[in-house]
Amino acid sequence: MRADGGVRQIELHRERVVLRRAVQGMRMAVNLRVSDFLGVALRGIDDAQMLVLLHRDPSLTIPLCVCADPDDLATTWLMWSELFGDRKSTRL
Repeated sequence: MRADGGVRQIELHRERVVLRRAVQGMRMAVNLRVSDFLGVALRGIDDAQMLVLLHRDPSLTIPLCVCADPDDLATTWLMWSELFGDRKSTRL
């Protein structure tokens, strides 16, 4: 939300997340440990659901996928949760 034009570039790794954005023309890279995130969460949006890597700071929450099919969503949620070693998935 705070990034110029709402644009962020995100690198996802097993142990870390690198978020690149510009705020008021100033370019920055934010390096976060995956353990800094609360977990993989589900958010309802219109006719679909969005999986996110949830952070306490909403501007650092990372969208992972948008899906309308419940079976695809469950499979994708499991894959992301296993990838990040998530023990606490959340529905928002």
